[in-house]
Amino acid sequence: MLDQLRSSPPKTLEEALVQNDALWAVVGELESMVTELNGQNEELRDLVRELGERIGKSSRNSSRPPSSGSASQRKNRRKKPKSQKRQGAQPGHEKHERPLVPEADVDEVQRYFPAALCGCGGSVAIEPDPRCRH
Repeated sequence: MLDQLRSSPPKTLEEALVQNDALWAVVGELESMVTELNGQNEELRDLVRELGERIGKSSRNSSRPPSSGSASQRKNRRKKPKSQKRQGAQPGHEKHERPLVPEADVDEVQRYFPAALCGCGGSVAIEPDPRCRH
């Protein structure tokens, strides 16, 4: 439609009025297109903003669990430095153990002895009086 309007200038007043009305119709169409495009532009800006916020979140700066991070995030996660202490009770630690009841206060004492031969075929020395109790 715009090509027809540009092709030749109007020669009479009536042609100019018709062309003027046609131009106003084109202006109306263009205004509606601009309004529609502005709405789409705003929706896309909101979407970009939301996606940008989503990308910026990780398990470090949100309530997401650490396992939800990507493999590269898990790989780059800071590891806790290895402690110089050994496992178990540390030197100077007070023992926590149940004291043995004296044999005189026990109702029954059962003694268990291994077989006379070891599984490898060697003999086992059995002492009738135990060195320790459990």
